[in-house]
Amino acid sequence: MNNFLSAAHHASLAQAAGIRQIKEHSTSFNVGTTYSCSWITPFSDSTNDQQAAVRVDALMNRFFVEPLLGYGYPTKDLPFLKEIEKFYQKDDETLLKASPDFIGIQNYTREVVKHSWFTPYINAKLIDAKTRQVPHTLLNWEIYPEGIHSLIHKYAAYPEVKNIIVSENGAAFPDHITGNEIKDTQRLSYLKNYMLHINRARMDCSKLSGYFVWSLHDNFEWAEGYYPRFGLVHIDYTNQKRTIKESGYWYKNHILNQKYEDKIQHEHQLFSSKEER
Repeated sequence: MNNFLSAAHHASLAQAAGIRQIKEHSTSFNVGTTYSCSWITPFSDSTNDQQAAVRVDALMNRFFVEPLLGYGYPTKDLPFLKEIEKFYQKDDETLLKASPDFIGIQNYTREVVKHSWFTPYINAKLIDAKTRQVPHTLLNWEIYPEGIHSLIHKYAAYPEVKNIIVSENGAAFPDHITGNEIKDTQRLSYLKNYMLHINRARMDCSKLSGYFVWSLHDNFEWAEGYYPRFGLVHIDYTNQKRTIKESGYWYKNHILNQKYEDKIQHEHQLFSSKEER
């Protein structure tokens, strides 16, 4: 635990120092940082499960963003984090804080949390999607598009957060290759449903300023290697041939349609303002 707390504290210090240094070099840069986060819900309405969900949320979703915004670590909801103070040096409390121009959120799923006496420090465990028999991706991540809308509003509630970018969102599913076409119906459905909630957030949260699909290409996925494919573009790893998937063509058209709708809305607003004058 000491190694974890020491590493986490120094990562938080580095995060703030990087933002300050870049902004000191030039005020024209748009500087921010990004976090992996999941919408957290309790397994049941029991007090134990609800409190466990609060602890997991503090660890997964608040641990790094709140020190940056000047709130310090969420020790009230996660008491073991008080031990991190033994790694403080002079002025660390001030050095943890910076003023990012935006924060990015990387969201793929939600986590459902149950109380557990057998898990040290947080007394909580995650109940995976297969166990709960809910729709899930190749990596057993629950498909829960409502969660991204909730997370956007969660971070927008911090007054210090100026802008939010969804910096990663996507899913790994099997690709079905037929000649020169690649059908990825499950990924296409995933993206359509998530984009519905992204568009909801665009309408009711003025801080949302960008969205990125993960990923443009299939890629090396850490411990899972090349097996799970997230890309809008398929890569044949034997010859490096690139083929745009069905989801890639859909996303291209979605962006073009969104730009057109935004243009029409902007022109309508301009026309309305002229009429009022």
